[in-house]
Amino acid sequence: MAQTLTWLHLSDIHACKPRTGWDAKRVTDTLCKDLKKMQERYGLRPDLIFFTGDAAFGHIGSGEGKSIAEQFREAHDFLTTVRESFQPAIEQRNLFLVPGNHDVNRNKISKFEKQALENINSLDEVTSFVQDAGIEWQRIIGRLDDYAHFLQTYGYDHLLTGREHLIYADAREVAGFRVGIAGFNSAWSSLGAGRTEAGRLWMAGRFQLETLLQKLPKNDFAIALLHHPTNWLVPEENPTFGRELERDFPFVLHGHEHQDFVRSNASTEHTVISAGACHEWSESKNNGYNFVQLDFVNRTGKVWLRQYDSTGGGWIPRIIHDRTDDSGCWILEHLTPWIEKLCSSVAAKKNFKPTVEDNIPIEITPESKVDRAEDYEVRYRKAVADKLDYVQLFGIDVPKESKEYSLTVAYVSLNLSDEDEEATEAEDLEGDINELTVKDTTTFPAEQVFDNLCDKGRLLIRGVAGSGKTTLLRWAAVQSARNELVSRDTARQKLPLIKPSLSKLDGEPDTKFSHNSGDWREKIPFIIRLRDCTNGQLPRPGQFPLLLAKELPDPPANWIDDILKSGRALVMFDGVDEVPQQARDETMREIRQLMKTYPDNYYVVTTRPEAVERVEFIGLGFVSARVEPMTPPDRDTFIDRWHDAMEVRLRNWNEAADLRALAKRLKQRLEATPAVARLTSNPLLCAVVCALHRARNENLPETPVDLCEKLCEMLLDRRDKERLSFEAQKLINEAYGRLEFRVRKGLLSQLAFHMVTSGVSAITEAEADRQIIEALGSYKLSNINAIAIRRALVERSGILQESSEQRIEFLHNTLKEFLAAERFVNIGDVQILANHTDEASWQPVILFAVALPRDGSKFATELVRAILEKTPLNALSKARSKQDQLEAAKLRSKQFFFLRCYTNAYQLNDPEISQAFTQLSEQLLPPQNLTDATVLASCGEAIIPYLKKQTGWKAAERAACVRTLGLIGDQKARDLLKEFLDDSTLKVLKN
Repeated sequence: MAQTLTWLHLSDIHACKPRTGWDAKRVTDTLCKDLKKMQERYGLRPDLIFFTGDAAFGHIGSGEGKSIAEQFREAHDFLTTVRESFQPAIEQRNLFLVPGNHDVNRNKISKFEKQALENINSLDEVTSFVQDAGIEWQRIIGRLDDYAHFLQTYGYDHLLTGREHLIYADAREVAGFRVGIAGFNSAWSSLGAGRTEAGRLWMAGRFQLETLLQKLPKNDFAIALLHHPTNWLVPEENPTFGRELERDFPFVLHGHEHQDFVRSNASTEHTVISAGACHEWSESKNNGYNFVQLDFVNRTGKVWLRQYDSTGGGWIPRIIHDRTDDSGCWILEHLTPWIEKLCSSVAAKKNFKPTVEDNIPIEITPESKVDRAEDYEVRYRKAVADKLDYVQLFGIDVPKESKEYSLTVAYVSLNLSDEDEEATEAEDLEGDINELTVKDTTTFPAEQVFDNLCDKGRLLIRGVAGSGKTTLLRWAAVQSARNELVSRDTARQKLPLIKPSLSKLDGEPDTKFSHNSGDWREKIPFIIRLRDCTNGQLPRPGQFPLLLAKELPDPPANWIDDILKSGRALVMFDGVDEVPQQARDETMREIRQLMKTYPDNYYVVTTRPEAVERVEFIGLGFVSARVEPMTPPDRDTFIDRWHDAMEVRLRNWNEAADLRALAKRLKQRLEATPAVARLTSNPLLCAVVCALHRARNENLPETPVDLCEKLCEMLLDRRDKERLSFEAQKLINEAYGRLEFRVRKGLLSQLAFHMVTSGVSAITEAEADRQIIEALGSYKLSNINAIAIRRALVERSGILQESSEQRIEFLHNTLKEFLAAERFVNIGDVQILANHTDEASWQPVILFAVALPRDGSKFATELVRAILEKTPLNALSKARSKQDQLEAAKLRSKQFFFLRCYTNAYQLNDPEISQAFTQLSEQLLPPQNLTDATVLASCGEAIIPYLKKQTGWKAAERAACVRTLGLIGDQKARDLLKEFLDDSTLKVLKN
């Protein structure tokens, strides 16, 4: 292992193509070439990259490249090129930035804010003001909102751990040393006024210092980063704050001023290093950068200084007389005693036993590894719990952070049921119907199903869109991260287990499973969002911790491997259905290989039911469970908790309201109108109904199409129109604010259409921009900046959101599918929908498409007719072999989908289609099992006549009929249920 720490120190890009691009391109391009040369010539590949401010030039207008948002994007592209100049490339999480005065958006500084800062009379006053972080502070720090958005958008989450003040404390392990990194904010009081601010900046430096020292992870030494040298602070803070920095940090790195490149203090062993500007002007002598390397074997430190030579158009050594050699290398002789003490201190902490040799590499003993592993596990668990323990409210117009409320507090447990055995097996079952349908023996709270992981260790959860699968995994991760153990004396109801040897995959022998033990809450949680695995390949196990806590320092060496090998992980794969169809086999292979390599962990997978065959997972030893629709009591609990959370958030936003009466009226309305109540069968739609009920004066939609349409109207149109305050209006992009509702919705439809046809659930920002440009052109709005519109759609609509680095996705796939369906209908593309009838990811789009109201249009009729042509009408013979059963199940699925399309269609005019519906209804009804019942209930009252009790029906069929009628829930269904009162299904009716 290398016994050096190397960092690259950059500063001051001042990115702005319209203003400086013509002059900057050669400077920055040759800089990246110079970095490659420095690695080749001197072996200088940095472990860390520090950028000390002024990524942007500053907002100078709304034209292309002039907005500060586009300047930050330009800066990110440059920094990405810098990282990729080295072999291998430097990970982005090892790049650290701080804000500079050019990163301030001066357009967001009001006269009030200027006066507020000018009227501050003492350091105590400014410290109190910053520490309290009240509304005045929020207004002041708002000048750096674009900078914060840049960090969030481009994947610099590790720099947002102190979002409130835009400071952070982090650490990385290099060469056996834990290096602390503290990012300060010296720019928050800047007006972007340049040199006139020298000696006039407030910082609240001591508050930032003490805050960061408390947050810094355990470290062997730490480096401080800030943009301004401390002599730019007001006399109340300078030079005191500089001395405090010198006391606590052996290294302080800054930008902004570019003369005194290295200042050292032999008595304190403290070093201040200034970076040159990546680009000031090509003729400027301030253009420069540096490498620093600490050599722990030879006990030396070196700084390589580089400068831009405008005559030759490239980078050369910066030679300083009596300081550097001809290569621009400055030897930090004063560091030798400090490095010796550091190595001795670290060796002592690690129980290091020195030998007679002088230059001995630093080693980590097993004991120190355990200490660091335990420390990292504690921090990782806390990070996961903090990150995932929130839910966002629909229908409340306050900032994002105010929409969030505790998932732990608000969570309403889902009910999961054992997936039914093959229909042929169910048909042979005789006896009391209660064997199949009594709720307390077939349906369980999700917690109990997770408790059964100790039996098999593998759980497949299947549920329709919006049923709460992702929220369930997040809730489980929070519980596991908090390590909240339950009493092992508590009797646990066990989910009936499916035999793991039902099938073999790819001709492989039955998988051998190791014994799993231990409560799932003891495990360390990892969630892998499969929608981000567009090529089907899973992230490497070493990246698992970064998926939920990339702001943390590097885990100790082999930490994740040790966790997985010891079976201490709860690995959850979210959304097999969201992997593109062509890549799904690759995903399955990788999941299978991971479980073979680390068989002793708990594994959970979620998917929509149509996306994968259960047999694939049964062969891997998974127990299969289905997410049940919310029961009326669950729904009422959800409604109460939603309104409670809304009350809290409104109260925090100085808009106190008592919403208990509103919640009560909504519950009464749903009880009286089953057609509307059916829309609340899952958490997503129930939340939407709550939001619309509140926002639309208690008027409710009655169909899924109407529900999505009204939600789009509420999020895209009404809430912007109803904003009254001037300050709030400033938050809306001017061009976006002028767009009509139909255009905003049309832009989202274009994005949804592109995602669906591409088979993905998230796209890059660049691809989104291209789609928006195309859509704006169709509306004759080509002059509008697509990047600004995309950003406004993310920030304002609530329908789009940022997913991973530079990628966006819809808030939920249901909205994506609705908007995509609307575009298919508008362009009249029947054939492409018909061609994808058998694909699970397309079926929700098709169901929306046939249901969209278009009076006089033949679209629905033509689409349903095309689906009918692909649907076999013949009755299915009883299958015997497993292969025959699978084929029969596929044909039956096609027939069920045709029924759903027929009953969902807004308008049909074809006797042949109606005749086919009658024929298939007679063949397929009554439903054979509870899974069929849930699907058929979505067909509504059209199938009620086929559920009339018949003599000779089997127990499973009677149970399924009762389930279907109960889920439909209208008066006709309730009347028909009375026919089953003399059956042993009576207990089912009461449930």
